Order: sequence, then C-alpha cells, then structure tokens
Amino acid sequence: MEHTLKTEADHADEVHDESLDQFFLVVMGSIVYLMQLGFGFLEAGSVRSKNVTNILMKNILDSAIAALGYWACGWAFAFGSRANPVVSYSNFFLIGSEDSQSALWFFQYVFAATAATIVSGAMAERTNFVAYVVYSIVITTTVYPVASHWAWNEQGWLHSGCPWEGVSFIDSAGSSVVHSLGGMAALIGAVTVGPRLGRYNRVSLKTERIKGTFPSCYTFD
Repeated sequence: MEHTLKTEADHADEVHDESLDQFFLVVMGSIVYLMQLGFGFLEAGSVRSKNVTNILMKNILDSAIAALGYWACGWAFAFGSRANPVVSYSNFFLIGSEDSQSALWFFQYVFAATAATIVSGAMAERTNFVAYVVYSIVITTTVYPVASHWAWNEQGWLHSGCPWEGVSFIDSAGSSVVHSLGGMAALIGAVTVGPRLGRYNRVSLKTERIKGTFPSCYTFD
C-alpha cells in the first residue's frame, strides 16, 4: 500500500513538472513572438512611405509561412525521432509526435519565424516580393531546422560530436542558432542586392540620408 502511494506521488510530481515545463515554453514562446511586433515597428519606421505596406506584409507572411513550413517538415528535420548527426528525418506534419511536444514545437516555430524576419529588414526596399516568399520558405523549412538540429538535438553533431567527455556546444537562448544564422543570411542578402537606390550620389560620391516614414516607431521596438 505504501509503495503504491509513493509510486502515485512520484507520478503526480512528474506530471506536475512536465506541465510546468510546457507552460514555461508557451509563455516564453509568446514573448519571443512579440519580437515580430518590434520588427514591424522598426522596419515600417525605417522605410519610405511607399514601401511600408510591403515590409509589413513580409513580416506577416514570415509568421504564416514559418507556421506551415515548420509544421510540415521543419520539426521533422530538427527534432524527428529518427535522426543522424546532420539531420532528423521523421515526424513530418507532426505525424507520430507526442502531444507533450506541442509546446516545444511552438517554441521552436517562433524562433524559426524570428530567424526569417531578421533578413527582411536588412534587404528592405530592395527585394522582389515573390523572391522573398521563396527565401522565407527555404529558411524556415530547411536552413533553420537543420542548424537547430546540430545544436539542440541530442544526436546533432555540434551537441554530441565533441571528442572530450562532458564538453559540447551550448546555445541556451538562440544567440547562434537564431540570431547568427539570421544575421549571416541578412548579410549575404544585403551584399547580393546592394544598397537602396538613392543611397549614394554617383556624382558627388557622397552618401544620401534616406529618411524613414515613422521615426517615432523606433521607440516601440
């Protein structure tokens, strides 16, 4: 009888701890998702009035595309149950995933959307809309999931590939997996498309200041 009560108590503690973990992931994921609002304010305030609608639409599409893409194959490439050191390859469309992983899926989804949105500001006013949609699909369905698999999946080569016991790659809050990845993609994109038209005066060879539409929006970022 005593053993049974102890077992039930231990099980209740496990369920309680798991519920707290999921609650924490949902709350923190929601806070991370608010970064999309900050990106929107910053980018809308930085571009000229003719491009405000375009840049805000790209931000909204980042969230929508990331949700669909990460649901379809992003999660499978990052945290699928069958995996090797480079990539996972199961649980597409979350088929076969446990219900307890839903909170972690949401948490990783908002990170994928954040990594994608970093690039929209770096290439503001210089990117074809359709081309940006294609980029958003690629980064949220393959590039970010594979990078997060390397660092955060127990079988990823960065997480488990170090030859010294007890030593591995650690990224607790996404500074490398999310921000460095998004930043490098933004740098490559900015170098590829070049500066905004009118940024440099070809006659005087001086830089021209391009004023944003709503500078006050910076304060909300």
